[in-house]
Amino acid sequence: MDDLFLKSGFPQLYEYVLRLPIIRSIRYQEQQTLLRTFAENLNGADEVLEVGAGTGFYTFDIACRVQSVTALERSLGMTRILRERILSAATRNITLVESDFFSYAPDRRFDAVIAIGVLDCVSDAKMFLARCISLARKCVIVTIPRSSFWASIHSFFGGMMGVRVSVYTPEEIVGYLRGYRYKLTETGLRTPWTHGLTVVAVIRTSQEQDTREGTL
Repeated sequence: MDDLFLKSGFPQLYEYVLRLPIIRSIRYQEQQTLLRTFAENLNGADEVLEVGAGTGFYTFDIACRVQSVTALERSLGMTRILRERILSAATRNITLVESDFFSYAPDRRFDAVIAIGVLDCVSDAKMFLARCISLARKCVIVTIPRSSFWASIHSFFGGMMGVRVSVYTPEEIVGYLRGYRYKLTETGLRTPWTHGLTVVAVIRTSQEQDTREGTL
């Protein structure tokens, strides 16, 4: 299957979809959870790596809380849109890097590594999380698509667009994080009758006794 994210017209389609009222409504709960997570785990001295920054949906929210953000994105079309936004906002603490995550070779580690919506389309979640952890001095903040009723719908529509959407069971998520302290928050369309679409995970990168917080 071709990599849809690298196709020339995808960034414009992505921007259009994000603006749809139904998508904004679906993402609202997740967005509020992430903003609280940023407030609780980031500070003004932090250097942050944002993996898969896209067109900057969360980049500026992160940047206003920290010393610097390295926004990593492999799609030329996405980086073009984000670069224009950075210039328009005259933001001075965002550095945009066009690169695949596994090809990126920084000369330092970061205080925090953030990856939002990336695990949806990663083929090897364990390897991806391990590399995030290896680059973070303090913590990793990552969204993990949880197996649920909503995830099945998400996967169906992703397939119609040519994107294979990965979802993970609670057992898989816990298995990937074994050996680290972590906090899990289920969000995104969570109701008294259904599980949420997404789990927001905060992983402390010092290897200490496995401490579970939150429920799935």
